[in-house]
Amino acid sequence: MRHATLPCLALLLFSVLPQAFAEETPPGWTTTVKRLEGSQRRLWYLALVTHESSRHVTLVVAPVSAAGTEGAGVDGENIDRSESGDLHQIARWAEQLRKEAEGWKRPSLRDRPPASPHVIGVVRSVASGTTVENAEHGGGRVRVGDLLFVEDVLSLAREGVVGVELLGPEDKWHHRWTKAELVFAHGARVGLRGSSEALSVHLHQGAVLGAAWTDDLRVRTPEVICAPDKEARFYVSGAVERGESAGQVPAIQRVDVRSGLVLVEREDAKTSVAAGSTLSIAPDGTLRITPLAGASWDRSVPQETPCARDEALRLVARVHGHWRGQPLNASITLGDDGRWRSYERQPGRSVNKGGAWEPRPGGLLELSYVWTPYRSKTQKTDTFRYLLDGNALVRLRPGGQVFLKQPLRK
Repeated sequence: MRHATLPCLALLLFSVLPQAFAEETPPGWTTTVKRLEGSQRRLWYLALVTHESSRHVTLVVAPVSAAGTEGAGVDGENIDRSESGDLHQIARWAEQLRKEAEGWKRPSLRDRPPASPHVIGVVRSVASGTTVENAEHGGGRVRVGDLLFVEDVLSLAREGVVGVELLGPEDKWHHRWTKAELVFAHGARVGLRGSSEALSVHLHQGAVLGAAWTDDLRVRTPEVICAPDKEARFYVSGAVERGESAGQVPAIQRVDVRSGLVLVEREDAKTSVAAGSTLSIAPDGTLRITPLAGASWDRSVPQETPCARDEALRLVARVHGHWRGQPLNASITLGDDGRWRSYERQPGRSVNKGGAWEPRPGGLLELSYVWTPYRSKTQKTDTFRYLLDGNALVRLRPGGQVFLKQPLRK
C-alpha cells in the first residue's frame, strides 16, 4: 500500500509545482501612452492614470493648458500629475515609465530624467511683433511662457520689446535657476548660442538691457564682447542698427553699466567698465569712458510694458482663490486684494510663505516674497513668476509645479 501511494504523491507534486511557480511570477503591468496636441515651445507634463481593479495604466503626455481635462474619455481610478518640462523631457519620461511597467514594476512619478540641455530660456514679456526662428522647432510669433532653445534667433519689430530669462543647468533638486534677465528692444535681432553652462547672446542689431546673476554670460556684438560680472546691471546698444537706407548705422555704440562690473573685449584691447560708467565706441574705433548720466539711462533703456487695467482686472477675477499643487504636496491661495500665501509639505517639515502679487501682461503673475537670511540684518526679496495657461497655474520655468484651481463648494 505504501509503495502504491508514491506514484500518486509524485503526480500530485508535479501538478502543483507549475501552479506555484506561476503564482510567484508577477502578472505585470500594461501601459497605454497617449499624447495630446500642443506646441513644442510651451510647457508639458505627464499624467499617470491608474485604472480601477486593473493592472493597466495610461500615460498621458499633455500640454499644461490641458491640465484637469486630460483624462477625458479615460476611465481611471485616480490621476497623478508630474511637474512641468519641455516636450522632449516629458516624452522621455513616459518612455522610461513604459519600460518599467513592462519589467513588472508599477510606474512611479518620483524619479524623472534630467532637463533637456537644449532649453536655455523662457519668454517673460512681449510687446508688439516678435518672431523666433529655429531649424528644429520651426518659427512663429512669440508668446509669454514660450521656451527658448539653443540656436534660436529672435527678430523684433522696431517698437518691439521682449523680456527673457536665461536658465542654468538643472541641479540635484530638479531646479533650474535664472542666470540672466535680458530685455531686448529697438529692432533687435538676437541669436542664442552656447549652453546653459556658458550662455552666449549674439546681438546682431538693436539693444539689450541685462541683469546677470552669474559670470558665465557673454553678450557679443559685431564690435565687442561684453562679459558682465555677477550681479551686474548693464545696457548695450548694438553697432549694426540699419535705418531706411542700407548704409545708415549709429555713430556711437555704448555700453552703460549701472551696477557691478563689465569686461569689454575687442580684438586689440580689453577694458573694464565699472558701475556708474559709460563706454563709448566711435566709428573709428576710439574708446572713451565717461560718467553715466542718470537721465540718459532712464531715457534710453527699454521698459517692459505694464499690464493694462482691464486686462489686470480680468486676470484677477480668473486667478483669485485656492489652487492645489500637482503632485499633492503644495497649495497656493491668491487673494483679490493682491496678497498670497502658500503651503508646501516636505519630508520632516512644512514651509509656509506669503507676500504680495500683481498681474503682468500675457497672463503672468508676479509674486514677491520678502525674507531675511540667517544671521543677517538685510532683507532679501525673491520674485516668483507663474503663468496662467488654460486651467492651470504653472511656474515660469521648466520643472515648475503645476497648480489646479479647487472648484467652489456651495
